[in-house]
Amino acid sequence: MIDKIKTLRSIDLYVADHELDDSAHFSDLSPTKDWEQDNCYIVLNYMQGSDYGGSTAAMANYRVFVEEFEDYCVILSGIYNSYGIAISVNWLMKNSKMAQEVMELLIALEDYF
Repeated sequence: MIDKIKTLRSIDLYVADHELDDSAHFSDLSPTKDWEQDNCYIVLNYMQGSDYGGSTAAMANYRVFVEEFEDYCVILSGIYNSYGIAISVNWLMKNSKMAQEVMELLIALEDYF
């Protein structure tokens, strides 16, 4: 599964100093390149924005994803009404049926953007 995750072009990899709850602030995350760290999260570029950036497509992706998968992601917020989605790499690695479904969606969105 990690190989599939690494093929995603429109993600950024972050680490938190603790496991995130169902919602968090962008400032709880720090950029990393180390996929092996605990509390590692991918942040989806095509599902984030703010008052000063983002697109209607990103907002629509965000809303639909939250509606469908709210129990499996971390909803991010920040200054200037920033919004985004983070997904635990550890959760994706468990390769559950739901993790596979989310991964299929992320791959499909990659082809879309």
